[in-house]
Order: sequence, then C-alpha cells, then structure tokens
Amino acid sequence: MISSLRNRVVQNASKCIAQTACNIQGSTPTVLAYHRPSSYQDAFGRSLPDRSCARGLVGSLCSSRRSFMSEGGAGTGEGNHKAPEQENASGTPGEEKAAGAAEDEQGKLVEKLMAENKELKDKVLYTLAEMENVRTIARRDAASAKQFALQSFAKQLLDVADNLNRALASVPKEALEEGGEAGGKEGGGSSLLATLVEGVAMTDAQLQKVFAANQIVQYGKPGDKFDPHMHDALFEYDEEGREGGSVGQVLKTGYTLNGRVIRPAQVGTVKKAV
Repeated sequence: MISSLRNRVVQNASKCIAQTACNIQGSTPTVLAYHRPSSYQDAFGRSLPDRSCARGLVGSLCSSRRSFMSEGGAGTGEGNHKAPEQENASGTPGEEKAAGAAEDEQGKLVEKLMAENKELKDKVLYTLAEMENVRTIARRDAASAKQFALQSFAKQLLDVADNLNRALASVPKEALEEGGEAGGKEGGGSSLLATLVEGVAMTDAQLQKVFAANQIVQYGKPGDKFDPHMHDALFEYDEEGREGGSVGQVLKTGYTLNGRVIRPAQVGTVKKAV
C-alpha cells in the first residue's frame, strides 16, 4: 500500500514538474527534455537562475510532499494500514458472533434431544414396569382362579357335611350300644339303626377325604384359641376349667380352601376372668 502511494506521489510530482515547466516556458512538456531554459520564476513571479529554479521547484515539491504526508498522507497511509485491522476487527466479531450463535443453536438442539431422550426413556421404563405389573397381576389372578375355582361348589357341599354331622350327633351312643346288643340277640330294628349310623359315618368320612384332596380343611374344636379372622363368636359364657378367651362350644365348624377361610366357625367363647 505504501509503495503504491509512493509511486502515485512520484507520478503526480513528475506531472507537476512537467506542467510547471510548461507553464513557465509556455511550451509542451517535450521541450523540457531537449531545451533547458536559462531562468525560471518562482511562485511569487521572481526570476530565478537555472539551478536555483530547480532547487526551488524541488524544495516546493518536497514541502508539498511533507505536507501531503503529514496531513493527507497520514490519514491515507495510516488509514490504509488500519483498514485491514479494522476489517479484521469488524470481520472477527461477526465471525465469532456467527460461530457463537451456531454453538448456541447446537447446544439448544443437544439439550432438546437429551430431554426428548430422557422423556422417551422414562416412558419406556414406565411401560415396562406397567407391563410387568400386568403380567404379575395376571399370573396371580390365574393362580387364584385355579386355586379357588371350587370355592362356590365347596361352599354348597359344606351344608351336606353339616347335615351328616348333625345326623351322627342326633343318635346317642347309648342307643347304638343297646341296639348292638339287642340286634345281636334278636336281630331287631336297633341293628338297622346301627347300620344306618355306620353308613352315615362312612359317607361323612368319604366326604372329608374328598375335601382334603381339594385342599378343603375343616377346623374348629372346643379349647382352640379364639381368632377373629377364623371364628365367628355368637355368644360368651362362664365356664370353669377353661381358659378365658378360648373356644368353649362349636355350633358350626369352619372350613378353609388353600389357606383362605371360606366359612368361619360359629362358636361360643369363654369369658375372661376379671
């Protein structure tokens, strides 16, 4: 940039010298190349000798050049030197701003994708947990349905077992003993009663075996500890020789199916001592 300005200044100075010489001589610039004048005039119209004229012209040109460099040239040269810096200064923040904007956009995109990924991951985990819960509930329901499929049928058979127990309990043992002795001597109707009772007892025993084979268990005996989850207390009475809060009388036995109470035992409990 400085060399180009220097060349331009030299060219302008050459033109000025040629033009000045032409104005002084009143001839074309080519005359200076071949005809050297004897005297010149300075800027104030004074006649100068040949050598002095040349020195004056050179001095004026030098002063003009210094003035040009100090005033116009300083602005032009320094401006030209500073122009690339300004361009760089003006260009670099723009590039940095664009790069920063791109990085911000990429950062926002990454954060958005990470948030979406986390949300999808949570949904997948929630869905897997929900499916596992559904499978667990389905297995439990299937097992429960398999284990307690006979619950309704078993409840209906419990009344049959109760009637058989009532039938056996309605015949006193003395009558059976007397009927056995009389039947052995005479072969009367008492032997038929004993046979009937024996048949009822065998039927009840066979029914209890069927219950046991299907995990139906009978419970409820006098002396058992009262359990509100398994016993239904109908009344409370005083009785010596029994622990207070225990089962004193059993009106109806209870049954469980696979550990679940399908019918609580109806009992009477002994009062606790105050």
